[in-house]
Amino acid sequence: MGANDALTRVSDRYGSPWVGAMVVGVSAAALSFFSDLVSAVTFTGVLIVVEYALVALSAPVSRMRQRSLARPWRMPVWPCHPRSRWPASA
Repeated sequence: MGANDALTRVSDRYGSPWVGAMVVGVSAAALSFFSDLVSAVTFTGVLIVVEYALVALSAPVSRMRQRSLARPWRMPVWPCHPRSRWPASA
């Protein structure tokens, strides 16, 4: 079992990835206990920007590589929307 399999294990009762949520929660608790407020806020801000950039980059890659896959949601003004987010995350 790889790390990805463990982090994406879904709870039967709630349907949520409980191992991944625990890892994030323990990491956040450790960050808040062992750092000052400025470092924690800066680190969190950087993580949000990185996550935003990864989502903006993964949307076009997913749409271009898996063209035949049924999409539950149509992206308006495709592909301008994700491309307009790339400079915002730089």
